[in-house]
Amino acid sequence: MVATVLVLAVVGAAAAERAAVATAKAKKLDALINNAAVADGSNGTTVDGHGALMQVNHLSPTLLTLLLLDAVDDDGRIVFVSSQMLGAAVSLATWRANPTLLGWSDVLGTPYGTSKFANALTARELARRLTATAAAARTTTPTVAATHPGFIKTDLVRELRARSWLSRDVVATAMKAVVQVAHEVVAMGPRQGAMNTLMVASRHDGVAHATAHGAFFDAAFVQPPRVLLNATMRAELDDTQAWLWQRTVRDIGLTRAERESSAVLRRVLAAE
Repeated sequence: MVATVLVLAVVGAAAAERAAVATAKAKKLDALINNAAVADGSNGTTVDGHGALMQVNHLSPTLLTLLLLDAVDDDGRIVFVSSQMLGAAVSLATWRANPTLLGWSDVLGTPYGTSKFANALTARELARRLTATAAAARTTTPTVAATHPGFIKTDLVRELRARSWLSRDVVATAMKAVVQVAHEVVAMGPRQGAMNTLMVASRHDGVAHATAHGAFFDAAFVQPPRVLLNATMRAELDDTQAWLWQRTVRDIGLTRAERESSAVLRRVLAAE
């Protein structure tokens, strides 16, 4: 069974999200694909008080993944759909000052890129923690990875069109125009993009667990995320990853009952 779950801009006590978790837990999952995303960094605040882009792209998928950890088969895969735009992410100091991107303007893809960097870092940290807990318990673990599925014709770029021409930032407006033209001319179709993601989720990429676990895929090929980052981001990678995990666990607001409901989740949260 493959679960592709759309999680929108609500964490905390989201009844629909909890219902989806309960339904998914009734069967073992071969794969969990976190694919929901928005691209517009100016799309407001959620009822939880976070920037909507960061909540949709990062916080809610992370919450869902943690709640479903014990439902994913030990030979399964958990995939966060990320993007090569993670190279546009901000520095750790800037991110710390505004962790959920609340009120950030959409300049050159910075909010979107930062949220996609968060996907890759979460996959990397969750893989590290699962490996540590599996070694202690002498068990196997699902493979966790992030993937850039390719430059695809979707509404992610189209949703920026109406706002881009109203932007006061001339450079940002020009860049968006270029991206939108390229989007219509050279982007691949949704079917091919979906196949790239499904190859990673279904192990048809032929990449072994040891290599894929915590990896960043470009389409169906492993690519170290460091090559997409500038020197400062590479130097800060481990610190950013550790900070983001702690901040995310705080922001998603796991209840005590949820923490205690899964032995896998308890071990992951307690891992060093």
